[in-house]
Amino acid sequence: GKRGGKYAELVLERALDREEQQELHLVLTAVDGGSPPRSGTAEVRVVVLDANDNVPVFSREVYEVRVAENSPPGQLVVRVSAADPDEGSYGKVRYEFTQTSPGSRQLFDLDAETGEIRISGNLDFEEAETHELVLKATDGGGLSAHCKVHVEVLDVNDNAPEIELSSVSASIPEDAPPSTVVALLSVRD
Repeated sequence: GKRGGKYAELVLERALDREEQQELHLVLTAVDGGSPPRSGTAEVRVVVLDANDNVPVFSREVYEVRVAENSPPGQLVVRVSAADPDEGSYGKVRYEFTQTSPGSRQLFDLDAETGEIRISGNLDFEEAETHELVLKATDGGGLSAHCKVHVEVLDVNDNAPEIELSSVSASIPEDAPPSTVVALLSVRD
């Protein structure tokens, strides 16, 4: 008789996750009603395409760093890193400063690709003892995450003491006792 077309539908029962399994292999078997029954099989390969379903995740929320105030420009302060398991551009993370004071921003350089923060200006402990940098990591699909970098500037003995003489000339009799005050010096650093 006439060959009847029969269709089998493959319906998704739960969400697929490419980060868990990139491909699924199914074997379909069709059995007819004859006696003896005859069957045929086909293999179905399901390739799971990536969706931008992962937000970048920083390796830590706050990075604590200490640098000496006389550190040279170009010196690496810290490398922040955010992981994103999505494929291709969805998983490619770029870094930028956000909510960071202009004063701090001028003293540090950020590599948008690597997340490396380097010194670009002159850190002065007497001007600012700490810098709070806020960073944002954004993936190719626009999802983003934030972290903080807390930079502590360590004091270096870079200020020569200033000496002020409070009495300029002092004449002392030769028989003055050993503990006589000759001059008062005040030292400021």
